[in-house]
Amino acid sequence: MSENQAVIDGPEQKQKKDVPVSANSADARLIEDIKLALELPLPGRDVFWQLGEGQTQKSRSRILAFFKKKDLSDDELSDLRQEADNTPGRARVKIQMLRKKYAENTSLIMLSAFCTYRMVANSSNRRHMLEGLKSASRDAAYALTNDGISLYNCEIFFLIYFEYLAKFKRFQIATYKTVREWKGYESAKKQLAIALKICDGLLDELHRATRVLNQVKGKFKSSSYILPWEFADIQMAGKKVEQTEYKVICGPAEARETLVYTLAMTDIFARIPILFPLVDTILNLVPESTNSLFLRKSAIQSTRAFTQLNIASQEGNMERIRALGLNIFKNSNENIKRIANQPIKQPFEAEHYFFLSRVAIMTFGTYSAKEQKVMLLASLKAMQRVIKLDMTKNHVFTESAQTMAQKINNLLSS
Repeated sequence: MSENQAVIDGPEQKQKKDVPVSANSADARLIEDIKLALELPLPGRDVFWQLGEGQTQKSRSRILAFFKKKDLSDDELSDLRQEADNTPGRARVKIQMLRKKYAENTSLIMLSAFCTYRMVANSSNRRHMLEGLKSASRDAAYALTNDGISLYNCEIFFLIYFEYLAKFKRFQIATYKTVREWKGYESAKKQLAIALKICDGLLDELHRATRVLNQVKGKFKSSSYILPWEFADIQMAGKKVEQTEYKVICGPAEARETLVYTLAMTDIFARIPILFPLVDTILNLVPESTNSLFLRKSAIQSTRAFTQLNIASQEGNMERIRALGLNIFKNSNENIKRIANQPIKQPFEAEHYFFLSRVAIMTFGTYSAKEQKVMLLASLKAMQRVIKLDMTKNHVFTESAQTMAQKINNLLSS
């Protein structure tokens, strides 16, 4: 039996999967399982996950959007949420009918995704379950990127997306075990091993996402749980913070709270590739006129770059690793120069120093010896500055800096 090597051209190109062709029905089923197990939620790999640039901006007028949302009352939406939880099948029928009238209502899109999730999550038909969760994950992401942010919607998205990854990983493991027992399929084994590692990395963000969401929820009144954080509210919050009018209500809370917690959630979005368009939209809305805002925005951009770097590392894509590594290193260096010798009191001030060291360690062996030495020495200096400038109570960053410095010294010695 012959087998062609699958081609992975990188994050910006669609993955081509060349798998063995056989008339044998068992072979055919295994080939279909392999194809399904490689369908990671990465926009650069699969056009299904590409939400489109235009969909992250409001193309309809604000007045029309206002009336569309008001036509569906808060009480109606509340009833639909309860029904979606208790009788998702019946609720989904109602929601689909309402979507004929309110096609772009993000609350309905998210509730439709939640109903699909509730209907298929425990299905005994594995393929049906995975396809349903895949579709629900995309719809939920679409709702968020189309001006559908609220604490409720974020929680539903995380529920669906991470459940999909968990079930998807189990399917990958089962498929990989089957492939290992068959002769041939060497390329498929390698691809599945890589896909499993990437899925693991994406799934690792579950605990962080849950923790941050719960922290943000704890800062808001329960009545704010379902309130939307519209893009216009986020943009207004940024302007009011610039003008030091912190107490003005912008969407779900006062301007400072809306902005700070939007950026906290955006840091989580930056760890989820299908939400990268949403990250771009939010960062474009937030000003960077103050050091604090600039550093927070830059940290989110670095977080997204690290997400891409982790995926490239699992793939063994050396060209992309080098490019991403140098980009993170350069940006971190520039940000450190921007804050110079200022005392470090907040995480967003410290993390740029740690980004520098982290990327130097992660990419060790990727560059020439000369380049590598420059990166390591700069990283060591960064950790020494953290130790010197750490003005937090109990010096919370110092221990981590000392640990990183030891790792860097070990690499320099080797």
